[in-house]
Amino acid sequence: MAWGAFSRSCFHCCKVRKVQSKYIPYFARFVGARTVQSRSYVGPQRSRSSSDADGIKVDFKNDRDFLGAAQNREIFGQVKGFYSEKFQTQMYMTSTATPNHKGEIPLVDPKSKAVFIFAHGSGTMKSSGRNFIVNMNTLANLGFSALSIDMPFHAKGPRTEEFNKVGYFMEWVRSIVLEAKKAGVPVVLAGHSFGPDVILEYVTRYPKDVDGVVALSPAGFTKELDWYQANVTEKMNFGGEVAENVEGSTWAGTMGPQMLWNKKKLADPTVVNPNLKVRILTGMREEYFPAPLDPTTGLPAGDNTVDVSIPLKEMLKNSVVTREPGIGHYLFDHIDQNGDHAVTRELLAVLGHNPQQIKSMIEEVRAAAENVLPTERILMKYVQDSLFRAWADANYGVGKIPKISAQHSDGLATKIINEYRFALKGREEEIFQRILSTKTTHPEFYVKYQKIIDAHKPNKVDMTLFPQYFFEVLAVAAGQN
Repeated sequence: MAWGAFSRSCFHCCKVRKVQSKYIPYFARFVGARTVQSRSYVGPQRSRSSSDADGIKVDFKNDRDFLGAAQNREIFGQVKGFYSEKFQTQMYMTSTATPNHKGEIPLVDPKSKAVFIFAHGSGTMKSSGRNFIVNMNTLANLGFSALSIDMPFHAKGPRTEEFNKVGYFMEWVRSIVLEAKKAGVPVVLAGHSFGPDVILEYVTRYPKDVDGVVALSPAGFTKELDWYQANVTEKMNFGGEVAENVEGSTWAGTMGPQMLWNKKKLADPTVVNPNLKVRILTGMREEYFPAPLDPTTGLPAGDNTVDVSIPLKEMLKNSVVTREPGIGHYLFDHIDQNGDHAVTRELLAVLGHNPQQIKSMIEEVRAAAENVLPTERILMKYVQDSLFRAWADANYGVGKIPKISAQHSDGLATKIINEYRFALKGREEEIFQRILSTKTTHPEFYVKYQKIIDAHKPNKVDMTLFPQYFFEVLAVAAGQN
């Protein structure tokens, strides 16, 4: 098994999903064309202790800060990022739990149906816990919690020598799993590409720790990998131009030979623990396995000629393996023949749910949100929303909202919410007026979008061009300073 080569080839497939979210309408379509990993804009200035998804220092009255924070919220949604000193890595969590009086939220919402812990692929500079932000927001909207982490030698993951030993690495993963289990809800491990190796190794060693496993596009566990290396490794480009993470590739290549799950050296976890639910989703055009080659390009051009479910079932007898037609290694955006999102379908299925329940799940979460008291709502908004936090700190004092919330005055909390809505509307009106004035201040921008600008209705704010104004005017100006 050429694990080092497998891990190096993984960097081709770490494409990052596009974001479509409901949080800030005027960024939804524009940011949808950008990847989660893209942070090329010059947005709000981060404090030294802040993380990617939160902790952003924002000036509510500064246009660039305002729109930058809006974009940040659009990207991350309900996901909060932070660096964990305890686990020595960057972590991402769905921040749906009720904060305490200090504004702190638990790692896992104890009111959620279950928690999913995601493991990302290896070998690219984009391989990170951030890769699952879209899935995590989807799960949050359905009443689940979700966590993801940066793996060793990837992004902000740990980089000490002991992580080159699979036993130490597994104990580290276990410490995170056990922390999540404190919430008292079912735990499911999920991973993509090299991620399945991590989570399947985990349940092979600790078969009774978790309730379920969802392995997406597992690769590198059979001799068929040699076919991939010999035929298409250098030609394949799964996700566009993605820089390789040599450290990450080397680490994954070191881990592979030490892993036991695919060598039958330990008991089958689905036999040891009959209650463990294991679901595996793989494309029938998986690029890591033999398939007809296009005579012109030399790339795979049809369904696999091997059934990968056979070796998987040999190692995991009671697992459910689904070979999805029409897709390869990158399957996150795939809609199945029934019109369902394939990955979400598998995540739900491992806990006994199905896509037909999605509508009722969303309605259940919305109904619960409507019953949240105003004092609790402003505290949650303060924790989750950097724009609201900036406005509240400026108008009520830094860090005062948690104390106000603790007073349990719904009247005051409602007043604060209404004031913020009024202030938010006012800022949007100011920014729109500046877009209208680009005819004189930034004529190139005005000429480019003249039809849209001139078509606006009097006394109505049109936020269509907010993203373009941010990226093409404000961010450019900031970069020149």
